[in-house]
Parts: sequence; C-alpha cells; structure tokens
Amino acid sequence: MKLKQLKLDLDAAKKDLTAAAGKDVTDEEWTALVENIQSIEASIEKEEDRLKQVEEIMGRGFDVDAKADPVDNPRIGKVEDQWKKDPALGYSRPGIFLEEVMNAEKKGQLSPQLKFLAAAGSDEASTLSNVYGGFLIPEAFRPEVLSVSVEADPTASRVTQIPMASDVVNIPARTDKNHSTSVSGGLTVGRTTETQAPSSSRVALENVKLEATALMGLSYASEQLLERSAVSFIAILEQGFSDEFASKMFDEKINGTGAGAPVGVLNSAATITVAKEGGQTADTITGQNLIDMRHRAWRYGNSIWLANHDVYPSLVTAHVSMTNDDIPVFVPGNGVDVPDTILGRPVYFTEYANTLGDKGDIMLCDWSQYLWGTLGGGSIQSAESMHVRFVNHERTFKFYTYNTGSPWWKSALTPKNSSTTLSPFVTLAARA
Repeated sequence: MKLKQLKLDLDAAKKDLTAAAGKDVTDEEWTALVENIQSIEASIEKEEDRLKQVEEIMGRGFDVDAKADPVDNPRIGKVEDQWKKDPALGYSRPGIFLEEVMNAEKKGQLSPQLKFLAAAGSDEASTLSNVYGGFLIPEAFRPEVLSVSVEADPTASRVTQIPMASDVVNIPARTDKNHSTSVSGGLTVGRTTETQAPSSSRVALENVKLEATALMGLSYASEQLLERSAVSFIAILEQGFSDEFASKMFDEKINGTGAGAPVGVLNSAATITVAKEGGQTADTITGQNLIDMRHRAWRYGNSIWLANHDVYPSLVTAHVSMTNDDIPVFVPGNGVDVPDTILGRPVYFTEYANTLGDKGDIMLCDWSQYLWGTLGGGSIQSAESMHVRFVNHERTFKFYTYNTGSPWWKSALTPKNSSTTLSPFVTLAARA
C-alpha cells in the first residue's frame, strides 16, 4: 500500500512540475518541486528494495545469530512487529551487532536491520533541505562590520604642525638657499683691520603662505535604515569618513597639486628629481639610483624613504659592487620593532607612492621641512540634518575639516663649494 501511494504521489509531483514550467515561479519554488520529486523517487526505491529483501528472506528464512535471544532471531513474520519496535533493533548485546557487521563485510550479505540502518537519513525532516525543515533554522547575525584599516601615515608625527588662527597665515622666511656667498639670506661677515669699516650687507626675506581649505564628505541615509539597522549606521559613516580623511591627507602630502589643496612633495619647486642611469632597464631601481638620491639629500639623518609596494623586489636586488663583494643597500627588517632600511634610514611601503617605474615610486624626504596647517584644531567636525531631504524621509550627514600643507622651501639649496644642489625632498625620475 505504501509503495502504491508513493507512486501516486510521484505522478502528482510530476504534474505539479509540468504545470510550473509554464508559469512564472521563483528559483526557490522550482527547486522545491524538483527536490520533492527526487525525495519521492528515493522513497520508492527504498520501498522496492525492502520488498525484495522480504521476498529473499521469505525464500531462505532469517536467523541473525544462533546465540541470540529469541527477539534477535525472529522469523520473517515477526520482523516488522518486533525488531523495529526495539530501540536496540533486536540486538541483545553489542557484540552480536559487531559480529554481524563483520560477517556482512566478508559474505556481502546484509540483514534487514543493517539495511535499515544504512537507509536511515534520507526520509526524515532535516536541515539538509529547505523544503523539509532547513528554513526553520534561523541564521545568526553579528552586529559588527569587517573592514580594512586605513594605512598608517608615517609622516603625521614628522611634519611641522602650524596651528592657524585664520584661513590664511603668512610666515616670513629667509631667502637662504644659496650658500655660495651667504648662508643667512644675504648677510656676510669679514675680517677687518683697525679703523677699517666692515662691508655692509642685508638679509633677504620671502613669504611662506598657508591657506586652509575645506576637506569635506557628504552622505545620505534613510530614516528606516537608521532606525532599524542592528548595527549603528552612523558609527559606520563616522569610521568610514575618518579613514577617508586620513587617506586623502596622506595622499595630498605626496601628490597634492596646490590648486585649492596642499602642495605635495612631487609638485614642489624644491624637490630634486634624480636622473636614471644611462641605459637603465625600464621599471627597475638600482643600487646606484639609491646612492644618487642619498647624495642629494639635505640632512639625511632626519629623512625617511617612502616607496610603493611594487618597488620591494627591485630593492632586494639593489646593491653596490665593491672590489671583493657586492653590498646590498636595502636591509629587510622583521616588520615589528626593526624597520626595513635603505642605507641606514627607515623605508615605509605605501600605496600612495606611484607604481614602479614612474616618478614618485620612491622618495627620500625630511618631513620636518613640510608645514601642515590646521584651522580649528585640525579635528574632523560633523553635522547632520533631517531637513535637506525631508520629503524623502532621509537624513544628511556632513563631515569636514580645514587644513593645508606645503614644503616651505621654494627652491633647492646650493652648497658653498658645490654646484650639486641639495633638498629635503628627493625623488627618482621615471624609468619607462
């Protein structure tokens, strides 16, 4: 009777699937229909197997073990009535069950009990199928947002901070970058004899101007999201914009154009661009490149290197050829308390440096000669309003700060006894 009903159910399920093929059903509904047919077919196959087993047993009789209790050795007419009702499936001792398993492996014959155990697990409700109970199990949600932290700015603690009381601050500076005659911007001293007047001189000055501009971020969010989200969406915005501000300011110190924004070292008139070697292969950095950059650095002991991550393989092979050996100029650190160094100074790998082969893929800078001006304390301010998009039932979030930055040097320095200029900011020319 059960097999007959299963076949009727299968015919009905196939009709449902055929009818659904001509309708607009969802993927989930279609999957449920297919899984239902597969389940019924599996049940039919099991039922047919069991009937075959009964026919086989009816032909040869059934004896689990001569040593078993009467319940362990029922005649076929009692199989359905007794062992399926027994939690131990008719086995009075574990040893009898294990012995039957070993015999089954040797002889290749399974008793109804073992076949029943082998068939278990496909005709019951479980979490394996959404249709048969899986969707009843709730999914968990962790109220946290995973994110990649913004890259640390190694220049932040090294720049010269200039608090600004107004949008524009003018700072006087000596014009003292030509030391061929004077290191003080024009003043000179000299030896004189008695009654002889010294030569007069005067100092030349220039103006360094810092003009703060607004760095801003804006975002909208619906009131429904703000009210019902399990995670504070405002906190997500605050952290996200904090990372964006830090990223933008670091990038501008290197690449800023100066047009309503900070002047980056790559666009400064004081930055020295060291030429590549004659015949140098494209997209490479050699030991001689690094020595040439070191040669042009003013106050090297206060400088740090910045390089794109793409530069690392070239640095590993960069060396100086000596009489008896090659000496590497890059020394890898341990990444914790011992930094990577080039010619004794730390090197920081950053995504804001340009890619290998372009000008700015590696830089050597004394950031104390870079001025970073901040208005209003330099902190990021925030404001929100429900009125900007009131009819849309949305809230507006605004984040802003006022700052600017620039090298205060307006030209490289000419030493007293050399025509080779020096600068706190040195980079390598493109090697395309």
